[in-house]
This record gives sequence, C-alpha cells and structure tokens, in this order.
Amino acid sequence: MASTSGSSSLFYNLPIARKFAIVLAIMAVPALVVSALFLQARNQQIDLAANEIKGIEYLATLRSLQENVVWHRGASHAALIGDGIDRARMETLREAMDRAVGAAEAMSVKHSALETSGKMAAIKASWRGLRSNDARLDSRANLDAHNSLMRQILELTRYVAVKSTLLMDPGLDSYYVMDAVVNQLPQVADRITRLGYEDHAQTRVQADFAGALVQTMQRSLAVAYTANASLEPKLGNAATAAVQQADALLRQLRDGNAELSPHAANSAGVAFFALYDRALPALREIFENRITRLTREKYVQLGFVLLVLLLSGACVYVVTSSVTGQIGEFNKAFEKIGDGNLDVRVPVLGTDELGRMAVSLNAMLDETLQLIQSRDERNRIQTSIQKLLDEMSGVAEGDLTHEAEVSVEVTGAIADSFNYMISELRGIVRNVNQTTAQVGESAHRVLATAGELAAGSQRQAGQVAEANNSIGKMARTIREVSSTAGEAQSVADQAYAKARQGTDAVQKTISGMGGIRNHVQETSKRLKGLGERSQEIGSIVQLIGDVADRTSILALNASIQAAMAGEAGRGFAVVAEEVERLAERATEATKKVGALIRSVQADTAEAMGAMEETTREVVQGSNLANAAGRMLGEIESVSSQLAELIRSISKASSEQAASSEEIAQRMTHISHHTQSSAAGAKHAAESVQELAVLAEELRQSMQRFRLPVEAGD
Repeated sequence: MASTSGSSSLFYNLPIARKFAIVLAIMAVPALVVSALFLQARNQQIDLAANEIKGIEYLATLRSLQENVVWHRGASHAALIGDGIDRARMETLREAMDRAVGAAEAMSVKHSALETSGKMAAIKASWRGLRSNDARLDSRANLDAHNSLMRQILELTRYVAVKSTLLMDPGLDSYYVMDAVVNQLPQVADRITRLGYEDHAQTRVQADFAGALVQTMQRSLAVAYTANASLEPKLGNAATAAVQQADALLRQLRDGNAELSPHAANSAGVAFFALYDRALPALREIFENRITRLTREKYVQLGFVLLVLLLSGACVYVVTSSVTGQIGEFNKAFEKIGDGNLDVRVPVLGTDELGRMAVSLNAMLDETLQLIQSRDERNRIQTSIQKLLDEMSGVAEGDLTHEAEVSVEVTGAIADSFNYMISELRGIVRNVNQTTAQVGESAHRVLATAGELAAGSQRQAGQVAEANNSIGKMARTIREVSSTAGEAQSVADQAYAKARQGTDAVQKTISGMGGIRNHVQETSKRLKGLGERSQEIGSIVQLIGDVADRTSILALNASIQAAMAGEAGRGFAVVAEEVERLAERATEATKKVGALIRSVQADTAEAMGAMEETTREVVQGSNLANAAGRMLGEIESVSSQLAELIRSISKASSEQAASSEEIAQRMTHISHHTQSSAAGAKHAAESVQELAVLAEELRQSMQRFRLPVEAGD
C-alpha cells in the first residue's frame, strides 16, 4: 500500500502535460507491440517467399539439365544399336550437357545457402564418368548409367524444394503447383522418355508408374485451379496436351503393343517439358505477387500506426497546450495580484471555459481599479480581498463545494467571477472524472482483450509444441520405414541374384538335356542299324540252313549211289556220310544262330522302344526345362523390377525422412516465434494493466476535488 500511495502522490505532483504524455505513452505501448508482431510476421512471410523464388530459379536450371540428359540418353542408345547417330551430333549433345552442368554448378554457388554443393559435385562426377565411357559401354550399361544420373538430378530437385521451403508453402494454389513441379513433372518426363528403351517387363512397370504420376499431377493442378482461377489460362492448354500424349502412349501399351519407338516417347516427354516451362514462371509470379502484397500490407500497417501515433500526440499536445497555457497565465496573474499589483491583466488564449474566466478576471480587475480612490478604501478593499483569499484557500486544497460571498464591496464582482470560475472548474473536474472512468473502462477492456490474446498465444504455443512432437514422432517413424526399406532392398537384391543363379543353372540344365537328347537319338539310330544288320544276318543264316539241307540231301543221294556202286563206291560212301554229318552239324548250328539272332532282334526291338520312350521323355524334360527357364527369366525380370521399386521406395523414404526432419526444425523455429509472440502479448497485457492502474491513479488524484452533491445524484 505504501508503494502504491507513494506512486499515486508522485503522479499527483506531476504537471498536467507530463500526465497526458504518460497516458499517451502507455496507450501507445499495446499498439506498438501488436504492430511489431504484425510486422515480424509479415517479414517472415516475405523472407519465406523470397527463399522460394530462389528455389524456383534453381529448379529452372535443373529442368534444363534433366532435358539434356534425356536427349543424350536417347542419342547414346541409338548410336550403340547402330541407328545412324553421327559423331557431330553426339559431340553437340555432350557440349550442351557440359553447359547445363556448368549452369547448375554456378546456380549452386549463387545460392550457397541451400547447401547443394555436395550433391552437385556428385552429379558433375557422374557426368564426367559417363562422358568418357559412354561409347565403350554396351546399350544396357549405358542406359543404366544415364538413369542413375537422372536419379541424382531428381534427388537434387527435391532437396532444393526442401531447403528453399517450397515444401512448406502455406498458399493452397502455390503449394499444389509446386507439388506438380517438384514431385510429378520431373518424374513423369523421366519415366515417359524411358519407355522406348526398356524391355517388355520394365516398360510395363515404368508405364504404370508414369500413369499414376500423371493422374496425381492432374489432381494437384485441379486443386490449384480452384484456389487461383488465373492459373488455368496459363497452364490448362499445356497440361491438356501433355496428358493427351501420355494417355495415347500408355493406351498403346495397354492394347498390347509394347514395342514403342523412342521417338514417340520423346515426343510425349517434350509436351511435359513444355508444361514444366509454363509452370515455373506461373509459380514464380505467385510468389512475386505475394511479396508485393505483403510488402504493401506491411507499409500500410506501419503508416497507419505512425499516423495514429502522430494524431494522438498532436491531440495531446493541443489539449495540453490549451489547458496549461491558460492556467500558467492565471498563475502569473495571481502571483502579481497577491503582491498588490492590480494593473496586471491575464492574456486570453481561447474562448473555452478558461478563456472566459480570463475575460471575467480582467473585467474584475478593471472595475477594481476604478473603485479604488483612497488609502482607507484600499485598506477596506485589501481586507475584502484577504477575506476573499481566505474563502479561496479551500479551493486551493481541492474543495469545490464552497463559494465566495458576494457583497457590495468592490470584491463582490471578484467573488462573483470566482464563483463562476468554481462552477466552471466543477464542470472540468466532472468531465475529467468521467473521461478518467471511461479510460479506465477502456483500459480494462483492452486488458481483457490482451489477456485473451496472451492466453490464445499460449494455447497456440502449446499446440505448436504438440505438433512439433507429432512431427518428431513422424520423422522417427519415417526413418524406421527408410531402414526397413533398405533391408527390403537388400533382400530384393539377394532374391534377384538367386533368380539369376537359378536362371543360369536352368540354362545349363537345358544345354545338358539337349546333349542327352542328341546322344539318345544317336544311340537309337545305331540300335536301329544293328536291328537291320541282325535281319541281314538272319537272312544269311537262313541261306546257310538251306545250303545245309541241300547238302544233306546231296549226301543222302551220294550214299545211295555209293551203295549201288558196291565195293567201288565204299570210299565215296564214307565221304558222303561225313558230308552228311557236317550238314547236320551245320543245320544245328544254323538253328542256334537263328535263335540267337531272333533273341537279339527281340532285345533290339525292346531297346529301340525304350530308347524312343527315353527320347520322348528327354524331349518332354527339355520342354519343361525350357518352360522353367522362361519362368525363371520372368522371375528374374520381376525381381529386377521389385528391386528397382524397393530402391525407389528406399530413396523416397530417405528423402521423406530428410524432409520430415527439416519440417521438424522449421516447426521448432515456429514454436520459438510463437512463444516470442506469446511473451509480447503478455508484455502488452502488462502494459495495458499499468495503463489501467495509472488511469485509476488519475481518477483518485481528481477525487481530491470535492464537488457539491447534485440533485440528480
């Protein structure tokens, strides 16, 4: 209480001009704090848009680099497959690529704050390696090297969007145009132009991916058109032409024609590059218009605040001067009157209540001088004046309830003027009390509003902190997904390697079974030849049997003839018997050989049947092995596609993790700014509270003047 009363008495003792100045300063504090917060928010938005313009400028350079990679990839592929690309054409494309890489490197140096020097150096190194080895690579390795370089460029494109805060843009129209420029257009242009060089399975994958990106791009542009109608005349025709060419190309694939010419794919890519060229200036124009609007709003707000402060200061100065100037003249006049100098006159500075009081006082002094004629009269007048001064002493102490006695003395007119002055002072004090009460009520209302603003800022700070925590959790989750995607990529690479090993093994099996088939067919031919030889041997054996039978008959006839010859034919009979025995033995041997030959023929027939069955089984096994080889080839292709997709998912997850971490850092900055705003709002509330206290002190200081109770009170 002591400090309060001390500060109140100190405030009471201040001159009126200082009191008005203190009230003006305290009332200006909340306006200045709110204006400072507003200007800080506008400056942050302007800096954000300016940084995004840097990103757009960088993306334009990367767009040129991407297009040059597309043309160099197509020309290199055509040259390697013998499609008639001369050296002069290739050298022109290499020089264009050198210029595009140099321009991108210069842009990296110009916007060093984006921290892209490391990624740009990697792109430059990849291009140098490709430039020196593109003619020595086969078509597949050359295509893979170009695709790897393109992936680096696309990764840098997204990184620039993150570092330049394009991915955090608050505008609905600019965000969705940015989404098409950063996330869809570069990817679609790359995938579409690759369709003419990939194999059947990879073409299907790239076509499906490109189709999904085109649909996403259409949705993004549709939202941007809805948010900003001026974008559709700028982008609509180019977007429609690009989508129509892409649909025609993809429809050709869906109809079963997977053999696309590189020329058709490049024509569709040209349409998307044309849309790229329209989208970048449109996006830059949005940011430039935003900076112009925010700058205009900032200066309008600053001018309005300065104008209000100047008008308030002028009003306070005019009111203070009009009050203190006239009161100062009264004080000077009263001091001289107290010394007995009745020749003094009060300068009239206005026609308000104080000015009318000055006129009345001057008239009173004129009449007083006319009435003073002698010393005794002067003494009587002096006595009357002393009495009047005694009556006026209560007014000096703030008592406005009493009035001076109006007598017939010369001081009667002074008393009457004094009473009129007291009446006017009563009106002034009442007005000051009413004004002070109104100021106090306004200060309390402003205090309540500032308190709500401070509470809202605190709540906003809490919500931003919660959002920051949620984004942190999301970043950790994305990092886990990225890690899992990396493991999946490793597994997919192993599966691809196993599938390739299986394909090689099946190819070897197919080759081995082909050799077995050839050997079996050769053996079957030999067995068939052996069967034919055994039939010939059977014919010879049968002929030998016939000869033996004929020999036996001849031997019998010779025996008969020898018997008929008597003693002379005895020797011939012995020979005939021996020949007959030989014929019988030959017949028996012929029968045995015939049985053996029939057995061999039967076994040969069975062997030939078995060999034919084996040949059929080998043929079936070879067909199955061929089918297995084709299936493993498709498995290898699918494994390659799966590895490629998982690699893309892993890279996208890594990029998302980096983006989420960047967003988390930005949210931390926003949280700091929100807390600063909350502290400023709290400070404004404290300042308004001090204003309310001072208004209350002013009201209490005016209570020292006691006013008579009016009839209506």
